[in-house]
Amino acid sequence: MHGLAVEAGHYRSGPMEVFYGDPHPLRTAPAKGLPVAVQELLRYAEEDDFPPLLTSCVLHFGLIYLRPFTAGNGRLARLWQRALLMRHWPVFGYLPFEAFVHQREPAYHAALDYADRRGDCGGFITYMLERIEEALAELLAARDPVSKPNDRIASFLLYRQRLARKDQPFRRKDYMDYHPWLSTATATRDLREALTMGSITSTGSGRAMLYRVTPSLSVIR
Repeated sequence: MHGLAVEAGHYRSGPMEVFYGDPHPLRTAPAKGLPVAVQELLRYAEEDDFPPLLTSCVLHFGLIYLRPFTAGNGRLARLWQRALLMRHWPVFGYLPFEAFVHQREPAYHAALDYADRRGDCGGFITYMLERIEEALAELLAARDPVSKPNDRIASFLLYRQRLARKDQPFRRKDYMDYHPWLSTATATRDLREALTMGSITSTGSGRAMLYRVTPSLSVIR
């Protein structure tokens, strides 16, 4: 992070103006007492008796409100919310609710701004729960949404075998057509892992890369 952010890896040492999409700052966040404030927030998230869904949203808002660092506070807040939720429900490791936040980024900033002005994050909690609900609905509608890479590869190869295409080459696009909910990056990682495991072989490079099932591979029905 050297050269990319001021005081990278450390709490900021000076005040910071707070913006939520509006060109005019809402307030100035002080730097005094930041380590203690962050520790208190994390302790609250650890010991709170409210449902984890609600606590995670409070933690998200609290980190953005405090703005511990000179940059990346929004990413940090969303990461901590995901980490807290994953402790209770591993499915959140597969849940792209951040994508739904980014799709409605102005509304996200408006919810933060409103909560900051009122000193009450109730409206922000409602906003985040709606985004999580949308992400869950999409995940539940997907085919086998929480399978592991090896399971996805095995399922795809079995599918091609049943279509008598086992010996025919395929592209990443064919794999993504079978798993339409996968991102390009995830599909690439799956295929790279399959290459490492020896399940498939490849020729070419980039978008022109072709994959084939390893001749000796036997797909279990």
